[in-house]
Amino acid sequence: MLYYLITSQNYKTFKSVEDRVKGIAYVEDITHLCSHEPHPWHIWLTSKVAKLIKVESLFAILVIVSALIAASMTQISISLFIIGSLVVLLFSLWVCGLVGIEQVAHYVSCQELLKDKEDTLAMYIEAEEQDKENIEKLIKSDAELHLYKVDI
Repeated sequence: MLYYLITSQNYKTFKSVEDRVKGIAYVEDITHLCSHEPHPWHIWLTSKVAKLIKVESLFAILVIVSALIAASMTQISISLFIIGSLVVLLFSLWVCGLVGIEQVAHYVSCQELLKDKEDTLAMYIEAEEQDKENIEKLIKSDAELHLYKVDI
């Protein structure tokens, strides 16, 4: 798979290319993620990581205590409840990790590639190797578009 970031300042050209590329590859308009102002998720992630860890730790303690209480009240072994608790905890951590991971990746790649650029519109493209020439030809046909290859 090939990953591209296309930017432009001309809305009509941007939408025209977006419509043409949609037939060839996966296209996502990520203009809202590529501004030079800090994205709210960036601020949230950097200031709330400690709180997230605290909440996950408290949740883990709550699940383990609940499992021990449930095991003492029933005839089922404690190890079975602990295994069930671990499964619930791992699922919780997995879901927390999946929330917004793609958006965060797009945001980081935009910030790295467009450090000093003032383009206002941005599009993310995922394409197959065989479509590389078609996409590059579409982009290079218009001087108002800028093509960046994203390394993932």
